[in-house]
Amino acid sequence: MSLWLPFIVYGVEIASVGPLLNEFSTKTGASIESLGMLFTAQFLLGLVSTILAGPAIDRFSSRPPVLVGVALFTLGIGALALGESLAALLIGAAMFGLGGGFLDIGGQLMILRLYREDAARPLNSLHFVFSLGAVAGPLLAVQANQQVGSGIAVFWLAVVLLLIALPILTLVAPRNLREETRPAGERSIFRSPTLWLLAAVFLLYVGIEVGVGGWTTEFTFNLGVFDREQGGVLTSFYFVAFMASRLIMTAVGTRVSFERQFVLGVVLSTLAAALYVFHGGSAPLIVLATLLLGFAFGPIYPAASRCSPNGSSRRQARPHR
Repeated sequence: MSLWLPFIVYGVEIASVGPLLNEFSTKTGASIESLGMLFTAQFLLGLVSTILAGPAIDRFSSRPPVLVGVALFTLGIGALALGESLAALLIGAAMFGLGGGFLDIGGQLMILRLYREDAARPLNSLHFVFSLGAVAGPLLAVQANQQVGSGIAVFWLAVVLLLIALPILTLVAPRNLREETRPAGERSIFRSPTLWLLAAVFLLYVGIEVGVGGWTTEFTFNLGVFDREQGGVLTSFYFVAFMASRLIMTAVGTRVSFERQFVLGVVLSTLAAALYVFHGGSAPLIVLATLLLGFAFGPIYPAASRCSPNGSSRRQARPHR
């Protein structure tokens, strides 16, 4: 449960940057197009930290990367809130991305190693609270803009929450959680075609998820379909659909295999992408495509991450009575 608060904040920040691009543009004088580099900086450094997280966790356990991750993205969010130039915002986004990668990988491995075969429920709860933060982020940004004249105020709330979460995690995070040693002579996981296929799917999935979440507000505004506040609300509902999908898949998880959940998500997201291509400027079609895509993306990451490299699902844990 100590991981819930930083994961909620993680969701809030990722989802709220898109609706705030126009405010960042006004604050820094940079064009909205150039502010797209914020997403690049965030996820490029996130890629770096996910590469570094594995060796760090193997050597030090999950705890240090999680704590370092929370500290880094606290600093990153603070830099985004204070930044008066594009360079300052890029530094903030990079720090957040670096910290987010450590938190994401370290936090999930901490749960997997702590609960072992009973990890399904706590891992799903972590995905749920992230989604809850992503739902709240755009709405909070819109409300903050209406009430105090700046949606960036939501970042200061995030900093306060993280400053509360960091000492709690320092006290309660388990120490010395280690993975079992791989048996000698066991085939390397990196030789599995299934692993590389899932990696390719994740490449597309994360790119589209972040693209839609980050650019829906400006996309619908530039089309003349919605104003920016309405676009921010649509972004929030995109994550509502995302969260609802994960809740439903969690409920049916004991009856529907991970492979079927994964295939369903891919099929529905393909249909939603087609609606985006052929929307013809229709507001109802854009809304439908956005919500359908959010719903389709819900099961992809949890289902695919629980499929073993040989293509079979890991045993689904039975919930405690």
